[in-house]
Amino acid sequence: MQAINNAHQTTNAFEPNTSLYSGSFSKAPGASVEFFGPTKTFFGPSKTFFDSAYLTVTSTGYEPQNDQLKPTTLVQDMEVPTKCLVCDCPTNCCHYDVPSCNGCKTFFRRSLITYKTYACNYNGMCHITNVSEINRCRACRFDRCVLVGMNPRAMKLPTSVDVVKLSDKVSSRRRHLSQKYGGRCPVLIGKTGPVFEETIEDKIIKSLVYVEQKVRQIRESSRWLSDSVMGLSFREILQSNNENILARADQYPKEAQWPFYRPADIHEALRKEKRRPHFHILDMFLSIEMARTMPVLAELDYSDQEALLKQIILANAILLQAFYSYQMKSETLIMPNGFTPAKMPQPKIDLEQGKTRIAEKMNLSSCRAMVAISRIQMTMEEFVLLKAIIYSHSAIHGLSERGRVLLEKESVRYSKTLMKHLQSRMGAAPGAKKYAEIISFVDCLFHVAQCQREMHILISAAMSPPFCLPPYMETIMYA
Repeated sequence: MQAINNAHQTTNAFEPNTSLYSGSFSKAPGASVEFFGPTKTFFGPSKTFFDSAYLTVTSTGYEPQNDQLKPTTLVQDMEVPTKCLVCDCPTNCCHYDVPSCNGCKTFFRRSLITYKTYACNYNGMCHITNVSEINRCRACRFDRCVLVGMNPRAMKLPTSVDVVKLSDKVSSRRRHLSQKYGGRCPVLIGKTGPVFEETIEDKIIKSLVYVEQKVRQIRESSRWLSDSVMGLSFREILQSNNENILARADQYPKEAQWPFYRPADIHEALRKEKRRPHFHILDMFLSIEMARTMPVLAELDYSDQEALLKQIILANAILLQAFYSYQMKSETLIMPNGFTPAKMPQPKIDLEQGKTRIAEKMNLSSCRAMVAISRIQMTMEEFVLLKAIIYSHSAIHGLSERGRVLLEKESVRYSKTLMKHLQSRMGAAPGAKKYAEIISFVDCLFHVAQCQREMHILISAAMSPPFCLPPYMETIMYA
C-alpha cells in the first residue's frame, strides 16, 4: 500500500507576512523639531510605540485602521479528549485538529516531512477500522492518521515541503480511504478548515519586520538630517515626550532611481562637493529611534537606558549597514546612495604608523561584518530578531540589577523566538546550527564597533581642525 508521493518545493506557506497593517499613523500636533528639510517636523506627544504583550501598536495616536494582530479562535470549541483516535491510547491533547497522542502526532509529521512510503506488512489484509491492528503496521497506522482527519496545514513545515501539494495529496488519500471503508470507521473528520490561531512568535516577528520597514523607508530617502536633529543630545532624544520619527516614515518616499549615484560616481561627487553622506549619523539615529519602540526600554530607568544604548547602538547600526549591503549583493559595506566607506580617502597623517593603523581599522570595520553575514545568509526575519536580541543585551557595564533582570528576560524571549522560527523552517538540527551561527555573530558586531571607535579617535586626532559630530553620536563613539 502506497502512502503520499513526494512533493516538490515551491513556496513556504508559513513565511511571515511583512505587510502587517494597512492603516497609517496619525499626524501628531505640536511639532517643534525638524527632521528632514525646512518644513518637515516630527516631534509631538507620544508614548510607548508597542505594548509588551504582543508588540502591537498602542492607541497613542498611531493605531492602524484594522486590527490584524488580535488572536483568532478556532472555528469550533472541542471537548477535552480522552483517547487518541488513531491508536486508542489515553490522551488529553489535540494535534493537527484531531484528538491524538504524542506518538501518533510525531509519526504522522515525520512521515510527511521525510516523504516516507510504507507497504502493508500483511499484504493489505489489515483492517484500519480495527484499532487493535493499527500498531503492528506502519502503513495502516499512517492511513488511519489520514482517515481520522489529521491536517497538514496545521503544521509548521520546513521550506523544503510544499504544504499546498501535500495537503491536496492527503485529501485525495482521505477520499479514497473514505470510499473504501465507508461508514465503518467511527471517527470525526473535520467539516471545514479551521482559522488558525497566530502564535506569539509570529506576532513578534511581524511587529519587528513592520518597524524595520519604517527604518528602511527613511534610510533610503534622499533627504538628510536637519540641523535641529543634529544638535540633539542623547538625553534629549530618550527623555523627550516626542513622536517617534518612524511613525511618519510614509512621508519619506524612496527615490525612483535608486541608488541615485552609481558607486563609481559617488566618490567623485564627494570630492567636488567637499562633503560626505551622513549615513553613519542617520543609521545611529534610526537605531536609537527603533530602540524607543522596544517595550523593555520604557521599563528601564534613564540611567539604564543610557548605559545600554551607548554600548549597543553602534553594533546595531553596523548590523543594519551590513545586512542591507548584503541584500544589495555587495562584498563590502555600501550605503543606499552607492557610497562605499572602504573607498573613502584617508586623512593626511604625518606619522606613517598612524596611517597604517587607520587603514587596518577601516578595512576591518568595512569587511569583517560583511564576511560573517554573507556566510550566514541571513533573512529579514533573522535580521530583525538579532537586532532585538542586541537591543536586550544585558552584559553591559553600568546596568542596575533590576535593569539587568528585565533585559535578560527580554533577551530570552527573542532568543527562543529565533530558535523556534529557525527550527520550524529548517528542521531541528539545521535550525539549531544556524541559531548558533547567528548568536556568535553578536561578538563580531561588538568587536567591529570597538574598531570603529578606535578608528574615530585616530582620525579625530589627525584632523585639523577636528570634525564635529552630533552630541548623541559623540556619546556613542566615546562610550
